[in-house]
Amino acid sequence: MENKHIYILSTGKIREKYLQEAQQKGFFIDIDPFISVNLCNQQSIRDRIQKLSRENITAIFTSQYAVRSVIKMSDHVPAWKIYCLEGATQKEISSFWGTENIIATAGNGKELATQILSAANKERYIFFCGNRRMDTIPSSLLAYDLFLEELVVYDTILLPHTINRTYDAIFFFSPSAVESFFSVNYAEPTLFFLLEPR
Repeated sequence: MENKHIYILSTGKIREKYLQEAQQKGFFIDIDPFISVNLCNQQSIRDRIQKLSRENITAIFTSQYAVRSVIKMSDHVPAWKIYCLEGATQKEISSFWGTENIIATAGNGKELATQILSAANKERYIFFCGNRRMDTIPSSLLAYDLFLEELVVYDTILLPHTINRTYDAIFFFSPSAVESFFSVNYAEPTLFFLLEPR
């Protein structure tokens, strides 16, 4: 019996070595982004981050892009306590801060909010996020009357466009990519995967 090839659409980047390994096993992956990310370059945000970098705060990160933006605008390594998502976000934080500043990690925003609330006190929480962030963490913390400042440090731009072929599976790396894709496409009976970049 002949091996069937599997065709996959990835809405985010995948390293070339993984693409080659997948192809050797009969998985053919097309890369087609449905979002674009722009890191912040506003002077007012840069000034705010530099001020915060000299203060004792508890930082919250749920995106690798937020981490990259803060690093880009920092003139030194702040001594913050950090809560973050696992995967690419934690990896970015560890490469800049090391692991000693990370208080807790979680697989998703709901679990991270639970971690924060379980250790909450009257400290200042700064949520470094994008313009299309989910409401999970802010609503959870504000419900307990905790001090939370949100600082938008990157923008996610939707890039919806139609696809003209059928795929066996589609990889998404963010809820925004899902929204962008389905705003102009219909897909069935495809398998969908929402993945955390690693």
